[in-house]
Order: sequence, then structure tokens, then C-alpha cells
Amino acid sequence: MQEKIYVIIPVYNVEKYLERCINSVHNQTYKKVEVILIDDGSSDASPLLCDKYSEIYNNISVIHQKNGGLSVARNTGIEYVLKQEDLNNSYINFVDSDDYVHPYYLEYLMRAIKESKCNISCCYYSVTEKNELEISEMNFQYECMTPEQLWVKNRSNGLLAWGKLYRTECFKEIRYPVGKIYEDEATTYKLIFAEEKIAYITIPLYYYFINYASISRNEWKPCRLDQLDGLEQQIEFFRQNQYKLALEKSMDGLCYHALLSLRYIEVLSPKYDDLKKGVRRRCENALIAYGKEFGYARAVRKWFNYRYLKRFKKMLERESIFTCFARKVKEKLVYKKNM
Repeated sequence: MQEKIYVIIPVYNVEKYLERCINSVHNQTYKKVEVILIDDGSSDASPLLCDKYSEIYNNISVIHQKNGGLSVARNTGIEYVLKQEDLNNSYINFVDSDDYVHPYYLEYLMRAIKESKCNISCCYYSVTEKNELEISEMNFQYECMTPEQLWVKNRSNGLLAWGKLYRTECFKEIRYPVGKIYEDEATTYKLIFAEEKIAYITIPLYYYFINYASISRNEWKPCRLDQLDGLEQQIEFFRQNQYKLALEKSMDGLCYHALLSLRYIEVLSPKYDDLKKGVRRRCENALIAYGKEFGYARAVRKWFNYRYLKRFKKMLERESIFTCFARKVKEKLVYKKNM
């Protein structure tokens, strides 16, 4: 007898991508599935599309609510599941509404859980700009590893909410932080490190679509500093619980993203110049803390790499030094003219 999987899909103004997402979940080889569409106060045609699919398919439910953000939408879905099922006999999965999944996505995630006797399975993902479904044959394969091994092997896989199958009881006490973006940074590690082992599927079954209108890709705003908050929480957790390898990964992430935030303010968002002092202090504190743990020479090399080398390499991939110089001069002139 198949156990039930609840697929929670938060929906907000994604009318261009929603049908593709729903169809990919509906066409799963694993059949005992209920899809929960959380319309988070969309102002486009997304609510109508949600209702349309709930009328067509009896395993699709819709919840309409005022806009509260991704965390609120996910929490609404979790609360819905907790009211429906015995915690031990159902599973929760998340899919973002502008992404899509392979037909074997849920079957392989469940199979990995059953074979490994884990409470959480995780799959690799592919980043794509293609609008069409990328379907190819996938041979089932997975590794069983500790949470720290997963974090070190592929931290991005470890921290993302989607691309995983969770036994519902994992969410008995855990919810996503309301009013925050980068909510994965502050939540997923708690779920992962509550377990002794995780089943990690080494093939890409989840397709992360590059949506340039999404929260994480639009104009830089102060709320993006929520990512630093989440990283700092991870670091404190790993330090207290003596996860040395995971600690280094998250401290490395904090150094990089603090420096990146400072760069965004300096170059892209001068109207937030008043935040530079605080962000610069967080950069310094992150690098000092890294130096205390892993050596100051490594911390200095990391600062130089993230501050200069990495940015320079990316620049050269896009344009020549002369083109870059001309662009920078033009940007400065335009900025001064508009002041």
C-alpha cells in the first residue's frame, strides 16, 4: 500500500509558469499524491488557474489567502497536512510554482526513503532557463549519508526546502520564519540535522527555473540581509553542537554573502548607503570569526578571493577589461547626474 505524499506549492503571480508546474507534478509515476496549491494573494490569473485545476483533478486542493509571503504559504500547507493525516503515515514535499519536476521525482524520493529507512530524502537539481520540460531516462541511484556529510558535499542541496521528501512528523515543531526571505537558510538545517542520516539521490529530478522576476532575482533590498541572519543562526547551531565541517561551510557562506551584500549596496543600490557601515561590520566580524576557527591566513585569502578575484573572473567571462572600464565610467557619470 502506497503512503500518501502531500505536495505543497506556494503560488504568487506566476500565471506564465503555473500550468507547467502543476502538470509536471500531476504526471508523476507515484500516484498517491495530493497537491495543495496555496494562492498567496496573487493579483494575476494565478487564482483562476488554481481553481481550474482543482475542478479538473480531484487530488488538487486550493487554499486562497491574503499575501503573507513564502513562509506563510508553506506554513499554511504544513498546517493543512497536519490536520489530515497521522504523522507517521504521510510525507510532505515542496515545489516552487515557477519550477518543474521529473516524472520519477516523487517515486525515487520515496524509494530512497524506503530503502534507506530515513525520514528525509533529497535529490540533486538542475538549473535551467528552458520553458519546456526536460525529460530523459534516469537510473535510480542514491547515497546514504549523515547530515554533515550532505552539508559538506553539497550545501545548497542541504539548505533548500524543495527537492526533498520529509516524513510529516519532521514538521511537528518546525515552521518557516514569517516575514523573512531566504527562509530556507533559517529552517532546513534544523530538519536535516535532527536526523541521523539522509538519503541523497545523485541524479537531477528537480528543475530550478531561472525566473528573473522572482524574489531572489529582483532589485537588491535590505530584506536580502535576512540571508545573513539565517547563516549566523546556522553557525551558532553548528558551533554549539560541534559540527566542525558544517561550521566551516556556513562560515564560508557568511563571509561570501556578507561581502556580496556590501558590493550590491556600493554598486547597485547607493540609496541604501546608510546600511554600508552595519554590513561592513558584519563582513569584518564574519572574517574575524573565520580566522579564529580556521586561521587568519585562510581568512585573508578568502576575503581577497571573494572581494576581488571571483568578481574579476566573472567580469572577464562577460566583457573585456576595456569594456568594463568604459561601462563603470558611464555608470558613475549617470549616477552623479541623477543625484
